[in-house]
Amino acid sequence: MANLDYCFNGLGEHERIQCAQWQKGGIDGIFLFYTDATIANYTLLAGYTSLINAGTGIKIQNIKGELPDGSPVEGDNPIGCGSDTVIDGFDFTITYMDYNVNADNDALYANLNGQTVYAAVHLCGEDDLLVIEEAITIVALPANVPTSQKEKQRYSVTLKFSTGKDYYPIRVASPVGLF
Repeated sequence: MANLDYCFNGLGEHERIQCAQWQKGGIDGIFLFYTDATIANYTLLAGYTSLINAGTGIKIQNIKGELPDGSPVEGDNPIGCGSDTVIDGFDFTITYMDYNVNADNDALYANLNGQTVYAAVHLCGEDDLLVIEEAITIVALPANVPTSQKEKQRYSVTLKFSTGKDYYPIRVASPVGLF
């Protein structure tokens, strides 16, 4: 049998969640910051506050979002044995709806549209953040206006990013007072 992976580093261990305490879904807040800005410790509020004060970070809260499964990016397998393709990485999208529609947020999303940032995504009810240190492109649509007064206006925002095959967001405890 041929060894197709020349970078094999062991399988590691799997940790089982005890007492059915599985993580739940939902995103209710997001912190966006420029890719040239740094936060030394993602668990401390001071780093986020410093970026907000410098105008290089922004907190957006009371939103409804998700990070669905990524799409594999495949390339040709450079080795003759095995499958025709190998996984080179993943494409991801975070989508969220923001019902905080007003003139100031119209201007905010118009400014954010097309920018490249990093993100710290706040998970509903878990008080955890997923920090994404990959270049994220923002696509922010103008607020929709539904046909009925029974529906709410909202912004629809998509954050797009690509990663290598071994990349996972950094999971940390959210600092008290950030969201």
